[in-house]
Order: sequence, then structure tokens, then C-alpha cells
Amino acid sequence: MYLIAFLTLLGFAAASADTNTTYWINPGDNTNKTSIAWNLGEQQVIVWNTDLSTFDVTLWQQDSGSVSTENTPHNRGTVYSQTDPQNKVSNITWVVQLYGNYVYNSSTFFFTIDSSGTSGYSSAFLL
Repeated sequence: MYLIAFLTLLGFAAASADTNTTYWINPGDNTNKTSIAWNLGEQQVIVWNTDLSTFDVTLWQQDSGSVSTENTPHNRGTVYSQTDPQNKVSNITWVVQLYGNYVYNSSTFFFTIDSSGTSGYSSAFLL
């Protein structure tokens, strides 16, 4: 009986784990706290995988960590919005740019995939 209950719980946990398929392909995710260097003005193909029906790809700037900001990231704008669930997009060509932001605050940027009701899925740091 315990074995059946354990296998049932194990199957439920495996099914639950499969429901989250949001991750970064390029520039990769931030699990290893890796950083990659891209040059301003160059084109990069930003690639992700998600099962979210609608979402935003947002650019963030990591703060330099002054006492008042406590290393808080700042939203620097939406780079792409998926508003039509039927039109599945998994990549965009992006020209590396600052959108009028200054690197003296921080030269570290990253993307997130955000959807209503989810916390952002962060990419690797871009320098």
C-alpha cells in the first residue's frame, strides 16, 4: 500500500515538473551566474522556449549595488510581447542597445520572460 502511494506521489511530482518548460537558449539562463559580452550595435538572435500563451520579454539593468538601491534590478523596457496565443514566437533578432539608459549605473543587463501570475525567468547576464 505504501509503495502504491509513493509511486502515485512520484508520478504526480514528475507530471508537475513537466509543466514548467520556460527557459532561455540564447543567451542561456542564469543558473550558473554566467556573463556574456555583446557589443553595442551588433545583432543577436534571442531564443527561448516557453509554454506560456502570452508573455513579455523584458530587458533589465542590474544596479551597481549602492546602499540605497541594494543591488535592485531596474526594468528597462519590453523588447517583445506575445499577445496572440496562436502566434507562437520563440526568437527575435535584437540589436544590442541601451534604450537611452546609462552604463555608469551598471553595465550588467539581463532579459526576463514574464507573464501574468509568474515570476520572471531570467537569462544570463549581458555585459
